[in-house]
Amino acid sequence: AVVSTQSTGTKDPWKPVVPTQVEMFDLETTPLEIKTNTEPGNAAGSMIVTFKTANDEESGKVYISYYRTPITYKIDHCSTAGEGSFGDLPEAVGEDNERVWRFTLTRTSGLTLLLHCNDEEMLTFDFETQCGDDVVDDDKALWDKQPVAKIQFSGSDVISEEFRAYTPVSVACQEGSYKSGDMAECQACPAGKEANEDKTDCAACHEGSYKADGMTTCQTCAAGKAPNKDKTECEEEYSGAIPFSVSTAAAAAFIAALLL
Repeated sequence: AVVSTQSTGTKDPWKPVVPTQVEMFDLETTPLEIKTNTEPGNAAGSMIVTFKTANDEESGKVYISYYRTPITYKIDHCSTAGEGSFGDLPEAVGEDNERVWRFTLTRTSGLTLLLHCNDEEMLTFDFETQCGDDVVDDDKALWDKQPVAKIQFSGSDVISEEFRAYTPVSVACQEGSYKSGDMAECQACPAGKEANEDKTDCAACHEGSYKADGMTTCQTCAAGKAPNKDKTECEEEYSGAIPFSVSTAAAAAFIAALLL
């Protein structure tokens, strides 16, 4: 059965966006979050953020355009020039227009830019395969400059309001449940087993204990009882001795018969 989770940890505080100001930001190890409350459409403007190296060399620029709906994007120095330079994004979620955009740069298997909005994936941009065919190599090479150590919001950016480093909030399984490998959600341990200390697997109840359906942890059986083979319930304990008692008269008669 699927079990709800408990969130632990805290997020970094938001910082106000100051257009044209260069901010120290290690995008190589930490995703960037940008918050906006702007309503898309009606020529609202664009979110424009430039990535820079420690030496202030430009290493890429991304546009998120709110000029129309759906919201569109452009990967500068990598998008096809002309009318088709902006691509459509999936419909961005968010109540009252509050949206948090997250930019994640990875180089594990080639350069990739991941874009999320309110934790929903909007775009996975693979520079090796998705850069426009008419983009010259010199432009593409800008994105190879690393590490990205700074960010700068454009003076024309009227969308971005606040930014921060993205810190994922850890999710802990509740008592009696576990989550391992690629499992998307916590699952309740079956009867006869309980979650280990890290809640990454289930282990059989320890000697002398049991766990029935609906219980979260193993419990010790009461005196005179022992767990069954599957450790799902307790049963009357069997000592192995056969109870036997006779009266004094019967014992005497039995002994007399032996002496005859």
